[in-house]
Amino acid sequence: MSFRPDPLSATGVTAPRHVKILVVGDIARWATLGRPDADLGALAFVDLDELHDENITEIAPDVVLSPLVATGFDAIDVAERLQSTRFTGRYCVMASGAIPDTDLIRREINAVAPQLDVDLLVFATAAAGSG
Repeated sequence: MSFRPDPLSATGVTAPRHVKILVVGDIARWATLGRPDADLGALAFVDLDELHDENITEIAPDVVLSPLVATGFDAIDVAERLQSTRFTGRYCVMASGAIPDTDLIRREINAVAPQLDVDLLVFATAAAGSG
């Protein structure tokens, strides 16, 4: 949770504010897996083709989250769309498994969208036979 000063407060007291996260992915596939496919307050879900000026303005995300690679698109595609919308916030890219050069991935994303604050979140995959 982040905190921002309330511009209407004469006292300068800060109030808690929920971070709005825009998740970019394959909505149709998520629906078949039983995952959320609608706005859930702090989380909003869109397909890549829904990532445009109107939705960025309406959703006003603090953070955009997407997979590094998905069926039909990758993080570079998302970054290019974000560049075209002039989004200047934080872009978190999720990946799993061994990623050999995370700095190279960040540089490639920033090459197409230099205004983004890019984070790469790498999740370890469970070893075969574990769990």
